[in-house]
Amino acid sequence: MYCSRCGRENTNDTQFCIYCGNNLSGGQLKGKKQDEFGTITSRPFVQNQTGEAVPQIRPWVRFFARFIDMALSNFLVLLLTYLLILNIRLTDPDFVLDISPSVDFLITSMATFLLLALIEPRFISKYGQTPGKWLLNTKVMNSDGSLLTYSQAMSRSLSVYTRGYLLGIPFLYLITLLIESSKLEKEGKTSWDNKGGFIVRHEKIGIFRVIVAIIFVALFRIIMMYMTSPG
Repeated sequence: MYCSRCGRENTNDTQFCIYCGNNLSGGQLKGKKQDEFGTITSRPFVQNQTGEAVPQIRPWVRFFARFIDMALSNFLVLLLTYLLILNIRLTDPDFVLDISPSVDFLITSMATFLLLALIEPRFISKYGQTPGKWLLNTKVMNSDGSLLTYSQAMSRSLSVYTRGYLLGIPFLYLITLLIESSKLEKEGKTSWDNKGGFIVRHEKIGIFRVIVAIIFVALFRIIMMYMTSPG
C-alpha cells in the first residue's frame, strides 16, 4: 500500500502513513511506485477535518513544542533547587552553594532533561501530547492511530534526550539536533520515530495558539531572569 500524499510504502494493515501521518482509509494507492507521487522531501500535506492542507514535516514546530516542555521542566528543577536550599538555610543560615556557573549550568541542564524524560512518557501514553505539543497542536501515535503504551513512550523519550539532546551537553547536542532535523527533512522521520514505528501528526496551529506560545516564552524568560538573578 502506498500513501496518496507522500508516495511512501506502508503495510496493508496501517491506518495512518508512518512517514507523513496521512489517513490511509480510502486514500491508499496499491501497486504504485513512490517516485510517481514524489519523495518525502516534497513536503507532504494532509487534510484536516475542515479540508485544509497541513504540512507534516515541521521540524521547527517540533523544536518549539519541545522547548516549551523543557522550559516547564527547567522551571520545576530551579523551583525544587530553590526550595531545597531555602530548607537547608533554615537550619544553617551560613550555607552557601559554592560551585562554578559552568558546572551549575551543566547540572541544571542534565537535571532538566532527566526530569522531562521521566514526566513526558506519562503525558504521551495518556494523551498523545505533552503541554508543548498540545499548545502547538502536535500528537504522537502509533502507525495504526493508537496511543503509545507507557513503555513505548518511555523508550521514545529516553532516545530523544540521550541520542537527540545528549542530556543537554552544551554545543554537542546542537550537532545531533541538526543531524536529526536533516533526517526528518529528507526521510520524513527522526531516528527514534523510525525505530519505534511512531508517527507525529500535525494539525493547524492557529493564531490564538501562536499568541499563547509567544506569551509563555516571554513570561518564562522574565521568571528565569528573576530566579537566577544574584541574591
